[in-house]
Amino acid sequence: MKLAHYAPTSLLSFEKEGPCSFHSIQFSSELNSINADFVLADFPNHAKLSQHFTIGYLSQSSLSEMKKEDNYAKLLSYDAYLVESHEVLSALKNFLWQTQKQVPIDLLSSVASSNQSYALWLSALNKKRTENLSTAQNTAQVEYIVRTLPNRGNYLKRALESLSAQTHQNIKVQLVTIGEHPALQETIAPFKSRMEITVHHGNPEQVRSTHLWDALKRIKAPYFAILDDDDRIFPNHVSACLSKLEQHPTSCAAYGGVIQTWESDTGAKLNYEASNLVYCQPYDIEQILDFKNYITSNCYVARSTMLDENLLLDPNLNLMEDGCLLFCLAAKADFAFTYEVSSEYFWRESKKDNSSFQSQQAWGAAADQLLLRFWNVPFKTQTTMLKRKRFHKQLRQDYDPLSKLKNVARQLIKRD
Repeated sequence: MKLAHYAPTSLLSFEKEGPCSFHSIQFSSELNSINADFVLADFPNHAKLSQHFTIGYLSQSSLSEMKKEDNYAKLLSYDAYLVESHEVLSALKNFLWQTQKQVPIDLLSSVASSNQSYALWLSALNKKRTENLSTAQNTAQVEYIVRTLPNRGNYLKRALESLSAQTHQNIKVQLVTIGEHPALQETIAPFKSRMEITVHHGNPEQVRSTHLWDALKRIKAPYFAILDDDDRIFPNHVSACLSKLEQHPTSCAAYGGVIQTWESDTGAKLNYEASNLVYCQPYDIEQILDFKNYITSNCYVARSTMLDENLLLDPNLNLMEDGCLLFCLAAKADFAFTYEVSSEYFWRESKKDNSSFQSQQAWGAAADQLLLRFWNVPFKTQTTMLKRKRFHKQLRQDYDPLSKLKNVARQLIKRD
């Protein structure tokens, strides 16, 4: 059993010999090469930054950090907790109370410093994790729209691997290809025994929203979701979303927290360079209407009953089509937050096939179209986009995707 921990660790020294091996790391990029079973992350210095089961360690000094709103996302991100004192334990339980997040919380004093004791503790955590994953009652089919572009076999393979690894067994894939894909069948062949995969060839001359809306019209399963070829979801993502939708029958969709990873593509290999927890917060329609979006296209699972005749009218957008769908769903009902970090999207330096590098003029034109589509649509707060002029002003005048991308890169490298 492997436990990776960030150095320097606040915990007692680990014994090298025993059934549990400990690996000291400095950066989240090291996690993939170690392939650890667990990660120990000290709060607030490190959040959950990978699909590995992550235990947050809260020392006595964490009490003051827990009060800071900027640390809430990190505190919510962990899969389990190890706390130093009863005082910290009490504070943590109060923080998690309204979230209904059911995760293991252990006192450091109950986990002795011997290698054997740590191994027993991790084995118990692993058993609880397995039991939680196997208790999901919803076996309904989830239909995934996977959009892929030419010459991205490595990306598509990673995305399909993440779907294949889901603890929820009933998944169908609607693969939408844009352009020529000579090795497509070779790429998808290993996954056909695990999932039903249908291929639909999109016309490269059509706008991006047409590819998505045509796929939405083909949805037959009771739930649907989106996964682009250069994104991935963690094994518990679908089951966590379906479980939350069962708890919230009036919600249109359920979503989880999101990790952003900076990567380089050498052609033969994808190299992960830095990661950051970018979104992990409860639902707030006001922020969405101000275009402070925190629900990415790959982080939610939605009810197909939302796809009525009116929603399925193609907005004819070549940018912001995912945002348009988000607004369409949000106008119908609330989203439910799972309080789990369960998806990841990737950034690269290349401008190729990256819509974020489109000109400010192009983004402004897309915003104009969204404003026309939703100008008088009443959301739950009875707020419309016309009443909230900040939405259009920010998108039209202040949004600079290239500058934002550079800032993200700097922050990723700095924080990691």
